[in-house]
Parts: sequence; structure tokens; C-alpha cells
Amino acid sequence: PIIYPNLKVNAKKVFGNWLVIAKFIKVAIGGKMSIYSKSGRSGGPNPYSKLWKLKGCTPGLIACGVTALIFILSPDQQFLGSGIGTMSSIPYSTVFRTVKRFFITQWNHARVQDIVKNMNNYIFEDVDKTSRDISHNVDDTGEDLSDSLDQVMACLDDDD
Repeated sequence: PIIYPNLKVNAKKVFGNWLVIAKFIKVAIGGKMSIYSKSGRSGGPNPYSKLWKLKGCTPGLIACGVTALIFILSPDQQFLGSGIGTMSSIPYSTVFRTVKRFFITQWNHARVQDIVKNMNNYIFEDVDKTSRDISHNVDDTGEDLSDSLDQVMACLDDDD
């Protein structure tokens, strides 16, 4: 439900609750003071966003943020190698892959572009707008990546 506005499941409004996810990602990559407007840097080490030269959201960053946020709100105490929460039975690895796949396969959809643009404008407000243009984040090859993703994900699940 955290990916829906007002915590009400509605497939047409998936990721309509983008601001909650964006705030979490902003704190994760920019530090706790980054959510305050024009807070300025007060010394200390550079935030991950600067170390990694991040300029915009990618499907993986969004999927990581959603998955970590679900984990923090769950009763689970740690991520295990199985990818499944011990107390909640939430399949975190499946959540991550599903969210990432959604954003990769739907990247060019107008609603998804609006969501990513809003997230980029919030998370990377200090980055030049031209360098956080969402078209630079994922290659627009015009191909349907679904079959390729299915094959890659199946290989990742293999034990050999």
C-alpha cells in the first residue's frame, strides 16, 4: 500500500505516492538534512549522491528505495540471504525485481515519466535540470525488453 496514494490500492494510481518514496531515497543518498530545503552542507563526508555522481533516478534506485522502505516499515529485523522476511514473510527480492521490472518496461509511459520527473525534481533539486533529464537515465532503444528480462531473471534464480 505504500506505493499508492492514501494507502489505498488502486492499480491506476500505482506509485502515485511518489513523494514518500522520493523523501526516503533523498535521505538515503543525501543524508538526513537533505530533506530540508536549502539546508546547505555543514561539513562532514560527502553524501552518496555526490560520491556516486547521481543525477537522476533509475529503475534500480527506485526499486531499492521501495524495497528498503517496505523493510523498514515491516517487523523484520534483517535481510536474509533467502530474500524473504522471517517475521513478515515479505518476499523482498521479488518486490525489488518486480518494481525494477515495472519501471524498466514502462519507462516511456507518460504516467511513469511524470512520476520519475517529479521524483528527480524533488531528490535532485540541486542538480542542473538538463543533467537530470529522465531520457538520459534509461536507454530508449524502442525494444520490448520483457522477453530479455524474463530470461535474465530466470538465470539469476538458477543455482548453477
